[in-house]
Amino acid sequence: MPIRCACEQRRLASVEIDPRPMLGGQQFIANPVERAKNRSKSKVRAKVEHSIGVIKRVFGFAKVRYRGLKKNEHRLIVTCALANLFIVRRIVRRQLLRLGEA
Repeated sequence: MPIRCACEQRRLASVEIDPRPMLGGQQFIANPVERAKNRSKSKVRAKVEHSIGVIKRVFGFAKVRYRGLKKNEHRLIVTCALANLFIVRRIVRRQLLRLGEA
């Protein structure tokens, strides 16, 4: 067992960890307050990462070129607006299909 400093031992003692390991070496957090915090963080993270994935995958904004700060800022703003339209397009299409079936 590795030697840990006193502050790390106190931090680990404050969180109860279920000894049953999950897939990938993660562990269950038994504290309900920690679970609620993680749930709220993961909801926000999922929404943000989906938008960033669309920006990178569909619009190719994986790398920024040295073209000047204004040009990069303008390209980012336009790409974010297009990504919003791209994401909303799927929602609108679904609603139109429901109206057509009704």
